[in-house]
Amino acid sequence: MIQEIVDISAFLLILCQLFRVTWSRLVKVALETLGGATDLNAIYQLLDGCRKANNNRNWQAKIRQTLQQSDYFDHVTRGVYQLAA
Repeated sequence: MIQEIVDISAFLLILCQLFRVTWSRLVKVALETLGGATDLNAIYQLLDGCRKANNNRNWQAKIRQTLQQSDYFDHVTRGVYQLAA
């Protein structure tokens, strides 16, 4: 389990350096890193500074849009999302 978390975190660091990564993939790995379910603020904190976020003035809105429109994620309650089963 700990090794899995380390592997996912390392993968997220690599993804954060890429510009051509999709928002869906970036948010999915962020949620995996945060245990599969979390609030928007935790996702924002984790992805703040990523190259893709730095190149999008409205990156937080893009994360919300990705969470709402993708089948990879389920809405739990206001501001909280989880990976879809």
